[in-house]
Amino acid sequence: MRRQLSAPLWSLGALVSGSALGWAGQRYGIEAIDVLASGLSPFGTLWLNALQMAVLPLMVTRLLSSLIRVDDDTSAVQVGRSSVVLFLAYLSLASVVTAVVTVQGMSWFPLPADMVASFKLVKPNGSSEAASASLLTFGEWIRTLVPRNPFEAAAKGNILQLLVFTVFFGVAAGRLPTASKATLSESIRALADAMMIMVGWIMKATPAAVFVLMLSMMRQFGGTTLELLAVYVVALCALLILATLALYPLTALLGGMSVMQFARGVAPAQLVAASTQSSLASLPVMVKAGQERLALTTETSGFVLSLAVSTFKLNQAISPLFKFILLSHVYGIPIGVREIGVFAFAAILLSFGVAGIPRGNGGSSSLPLYLAAGIPVEGVILLEAVKSIPDIFMTTLNVTADMSVATVLSRRSRVTAGQHDSLPIPVPS
Repeated sequence: MRRQLSAPLWSLGALVSGSALGWAGQRYGIEAIDVLASGLSPFGTLWLNALQMAVLPLMVTRLLSSLIRVDDDTSAVQVGRSSVVLFLAYLSLASVVTAVVTVQGMSWFPLPADMVASFKLVKPNGSSEAASASLLTFGEWIRTLVPRNPFEAAAKGNILQLLVFTVFFGVAAGRLPTASKATLSESIRALADAMMIMVGWIMKATPAAVFVLMLSMMRQFGGTTLELLAVYVVALCALLILATLALYPLTALLGGMSVMQFARGVAPAQLVAASTQSSLASLPVMVKAGQERLALTTETSGFVLSLAVSTFKLNQAISPLFKFILLSHVYGIPIGVREIGVFAFAAILLSFGVAGIPRGNGGSSSLPLYLAAGIPVEGVILLEAVKSIPDIFMTTLNVTADMSVATVLSRRSRVTAGQHDSLPIPVPS
């Protein structure tokens, strides 16, 4: 037991020390800390690259090993359909709550006029060109779902295209004759196990990598002076934390287990998510903790979790919508239930194409939605500059939601196996 607790404790210590050191360097301008962060930065990049190198094949092999089943005891298609229903239910509920809380909060705590004035003075260079390049119609987005070259999609990290190809291949392989399917299934499962071993090697360096990543992030974003950015960061982080906490009683109610049991099961994955800002990097820990602590079935630990970290981002029902309402308030753009509803619906659709890897300060996939609502692109880009801070809580929320969905979908199997005395509840199908 002591050995099992050592890695999370080391990672937690690295998270705290890296954050504190980075903040001190940024706050007091300590040159030695800047030199240290610059010298260690390549190691953090190397570790993230190694994770992405290993985790994408891990995701594909685990999905395929769940889709290509020799036995017919459980339908992966049925499990996948149930998970999508829960995904949409979680996203819709989060959007409604976010809209109500944000609109009401803006009326209770209006932004000072001088804060709004200083916000409007910020004009990033080249924002118009970036906005034009980011525009993508719904028809164009539909045409990009199926990759012309799956290897190119994998090389570019296009998770949604890679997922579509994997599902199609897995369903087609599932129609092979039993003998051929058994051979292919055994090979893919062996490959998935090998990928788990390789990811385990990479994860041994997690404490050192966490220290480097947090040192660099806090050194760069630890001390913003603009009041509006502070309001955005604090308010968004609070929303994300509240949403994460709300998942505990919700999972206990729908999943048929105690809040403490779910908390213990999701904690290891949350730590990796907070330190790496990558739900994909958290997948190995999610699978292991889910099977050992939450009694997840093979389908949920293999198929649903892989599907969830690839496509299900609960924060995408909260972060873009909160930013939309905040910027509309700042720029005096009138919005109502219809505008908020259309934005939320479009943001949920776009959320299924967001990769579960650290985003840095890149552009937002929902940028065209802000432009369509008449919000100046300068405001959107300004808030993107500090997105790395709430991104910690975004990733933690996403991973917690993934584990929540998997736990709910496993309830019937756990009850059947006699692991809980509570009665099963209907699972959406």
